Amino acid sequence: MKTCPRSLVQTALLVFALPWYPAVAAHTLELAQATYRVSDPPTLHAGEPSTAEEGKDRHLRFQIVRNGDRSQPCSVEYRTLADGTASPGVDFVPQTGVLHFAANEQYKEAAVPVLDDGVVEGLPETVRFELFNPSQGVAIGQRVGESFIRDDEVPTTLDVNFRPEVGAASILAVQPDGKILVRGWSPDAFRIGSRWSAMARLHADGSVDREFFVDVDLSEGLANPALVPGGGMIISGVFKLVNGVPRRGLARLRSNGQLDTTFVPADEATAGFLEHGSWPGVVVLRSGRVVLWNPWDSSVGPVALHPDGSIDTEFIRNAMKAFGSRGSLVSIKEHHDGRLLCILQSGFGETVTQSLIALREDGTSDPDFVESSAAFIVGVFPLADGRIAVSYERRGLALEAGLTDRATLSYLTAQGRVKKTVSLPDGYSGVPLLEQDGKVYWAGVRFQGGYRAWIQRMDAEGRWDPDFISPMLVPVDTLSYLNVFASLHQGGLLCWTAPRLSHPLDHSFWESPGLVRILTRDIPASSFAWSPNSVAREGAPVAEVRVHRLGDLSRPAAVNFATRDGRARAGFNYVATQGVLRFEPLESRKTIQVPLINITKFEGAPDFVIELSQPSDPSAVLARPLSVRIYDDEPGILPETFWRRPDGAVQFKMTVASGVSHVIENSSDLRSWRLVDAFAAESPLAMEFEDWPDLMGPWFYRVRRR
Repeated sequence: MKTCPRSLVQTALLVFALPWYPAVAAHTLELAQATYRVSDPPTLHAGEPSTAEEGKDRHLRFQIVRNGDRSQPCSVEYRTLADGTASPGVDFVPQTGVLHFAANEQYKEAAVPVLDDGVVEGLPETVRFELFNPSQGVAIGQRVGESFIRDDEVPTTLDVNFRPEVGAASILAVQPDGKILVRGWSPDAFRIGSRWSAMARLHADGSVDREFFVDVDLSEGLANPALVPGGGMIISGVFKLVNGVPRRGLARLRSNGQLDTTFVPADEATAGFLEHGSWPGVVVLRSGRVVLWNPWDSSVGPVALHPDGSIDTEFIRNAMKAFGSRGSLVSIKEHHDGRLLCILQSGFGETVTQSLIALREDGTSDPDFVESSAAFIVGVFPLADGRIAVSYERRGLALEAGLTDRATLSYLTAQGRVKKTVSLPDGYSGVPLLEQDGKVYWAGVRFQGGYRAWIQRMDAEGRWDPDFISPMLVPVDTLSYLNVFASLHQGGLLCWTAPRLSHPLDHSFWESPGLVRILTRDIPASSFAWSPNSVAREGAPVAEVRVHRLGDLSRPAAVNFATRDGRARAGFNYVATQGVLRFEPLESRKTIQVPLINITKFEGAPDFVIELSQPSDPSAVLARPLSVRIYDDEPGILPETFWRRPDGAVQFKMTVASGVSHVIENSSDLRSWRLVDAFAAESPLAMEFEDWPDLMGPWFYRVRRR
């Protein structure tokens, strides 16, 4: 009789990270190494551990494996134990039962209901189970197994009360007054009043500054602006007009967005960039000199300009001599002593080499600086004490394979000598972002079955800070969505990153505009925040809104709440509600329920407001009033979302009934209607729609049940 070897995994390893840092929690379950033949007596084992997410998964599952002879049915009893870190009756429902294996069946699962206790517990909790009393002739090998419940009330450093009033946008810079510059990807990226702007400026709370407006005739993208010492900014891109004034690819704006006419860059300074359809990297030095380079095309640049826009030929000549045969300029950072830290690149593909050198203020080489090189120098950041934070990769990221040589984060002296080096795990890449209170923030990309961003903090000696836990970002398709840019803002770290976040309060997908603020200092002793995506559907009995308590949870806390009218009216759309939320020690969330009233008239998406007030701790930080939209269950177009874009497209949102067929029609005279689209709605909330009419209009649209 032929035998078939059956092998068990020697060690099953489950790692949980919030996100990665070296002192990560790990749990291992050892299984005996063995080889089985089908002729061996049947043996049952507790299988590999699984993980359930509290608040998301209803059951935690245990796997039981049968090895050896599987030709006959068998059974075994199981029960959950009370000796894990999870508490029976609080974190899970204790279970006991019998598992019956049919002939030739190798795997069985036992399901344990998971409870959502609302208490911050941090690391995953273990639930252990035991196998006992097998049927006659059946042995038990690994008798005890364990699985994990991942807490959904994790301590968070994400400022959930910062909600910028812009769509898809990336951060550009933070001005000295705390206002935030953001960019879009087209000349009509932002609608400010009745005008369109390629840039926008946000107040410190995320609201749009209606006084800031920049009119740029972009044909491609707009680069990150470089702030000018004393106020204002340099912008670059593929454009020829700024606020109606000729400027070829480069302009200086005042802090309010108005064109600074005292800076007139020479046309030849940007001609090479515009000819190649690209925009330059820009750095503004403390002297007011502007340096341009093209990180994508080594045949263009560098170019240096005096503060008035005229070309600085001496600096260019000195810099090109210093670069020599090291290759083209990739990046520039100005050191606090006025020197320029330059990354140069030579070679292509697998032979590429990048070097870090230093230039004096006049562009000549600093002979005392120790040059360093690697396949890829990911980032450079000069620190306040004169040291230089650098990240290296020996071979660079192999994006498709997700492979990288071990990347290193290094601290150099002011003269480029290595003082401290920390290695990252395989698959990680990182860059130094900024410095605050003597600590350095690093961010990067992890490849483990998909890209994720991570942010971490080091102290002045290069040790990871275990008290800093940043929100983990959801996977994205390409690195283009992970251009992590950061700046200090309102005591936090302002980041532009993935357009969708895994929200730390309830693990829901948070449709972020790509701009978030991470708290870098201690959370106030007590603070309250709303759960994301708080919307309601007309026809539902109540609108449910979660309130999360952050900070010190060791003591009881209370906060008042009350509704008030927005466009929705109490007694007509909803029932006015008020009360007190009382939190027990370690309790982190409560739910407010507001009864809804269903009317048959289409009203679009009227909103009501919930406000928090009178916290038991007077120093507590309260979330801003929350607007809760009630999406109509009668089909119709939301008038405030209807607009015609500059490209001629018509765009709007509409409410629809879930699971019902609808049609969208348009008309030019309100008498004859033409079918535009027919569909069965899947989403119970508002749906977006866009259309490109054949003629310029006017066009009228309607949506109705089919």
